[in-house]
Parts: sequence; C-alpha cells; structure tokens
Amino acid sequence: GIPGWVNRLANVGASLRSSVGMGPDATAAAAAAGKAEGSGGPAADGIVARAAAADGGLAGEVTWARVGVLNAREDDPAALLRDGGRVSSEDGSSPELMFQIPFVSPVKLQTLSLQAPELAAAPPRLRLFANKRDLDMDDAAGGVAPTQEWASLSWAPQEGGAVTASVEVNFLKFQ
Repeated sequence: GIPGWVNRLANVGASLRSSVGMGPDATAAAAAAGKAEGSGGPAADGIVARAAAADGGLAGEVTWARVGVLNAREDDPAALLRDGGRVSSEDGSSPELMFQIPFVSPVKLQTLSLQAPELAAAPPRLRLFANKRDLDMDDAAGGVAPTQEWASLSWAPQEGGAVTASVEVNFLKFQ
C-alpha cells in the first residue's frame, strides 16, 4: 500500500509544534509592553525570532523550493504537499517515501501528527533524520541510524475513514 501519512504533510502547520523564537502569545505580550531586543539579543547572534502559526504549525517556516520527496510518483510532490495534496510512491517500487523538508531557520519539533486516507495505507513505522541532507533510500532503510524511530505507530480512526497518529519527538534531538 501507499504510505498515506503523506496525505496531509502540506499541513505541516497542523502537524508540527515549534518553539522557534518566541511563541505567538509571548510575541504579542512583548510588543504590547513596548519591549525590543537589544544589541545582545538573538539578532546580534544572527538569529531572527519568529513565531510559529497560532496552531503551532511550521508551514510558513518551510523552504518549499528545496523540499524533496524520494520515490514519489507525482511530478511536483513539493507543490502538492504545500497545497495540501496527496503524494504517493511510484508504481512497482517500494511503498516507502522519504521527505526532505528544509526550514528557513532552526526549529524544535515536539510533536508530529500524521494522517492517512485509511488504515491499509498508513505506514507501520516512522524514522526521522535530523539535518541529514544527503540521505538516499538505502541510507534511510538502515545504512544510517535515524535520529529517532518509532517501530510501531498507533493509528486512530477519523471521519470519512481517514486515520491519524501523533508521536512525541525527543525535543532535544531536533534542536
């Protein structure tokens, strides 16, 4: 089957939680208090404080022009992901897909939410690799140790037959 968890990867905003810079509430409070960063703040270190979307999402933090999907059937899987479309694996090949999602600035992942159109299309496991831009399918299949791995995902049914899974990411490993 097709690893359907990719169906909603474009909704990275609903899928990932971030603590990039200051959160939306802290940013609004600082602005209301008239506070600005001084010369010793993050800007002095070349770090720009950016707030994640109100839902904690990171879609606005993705460098979409550099997103890649190995083993995808579609001609432009990055555009499909960005626009909320489905991405599937090539016919006659491994059902596995590998996503390369570069971010505009460093992010910290806390939770990753996955969605598949049905349980039969949901991946049984998940492997995450942090900052590994030169991986190929062989590397990801076992040639390189993942930053974090879930050997078994627990899928919950949703409306319309879709299923979702949520995994807690070891926060420190993705800083």
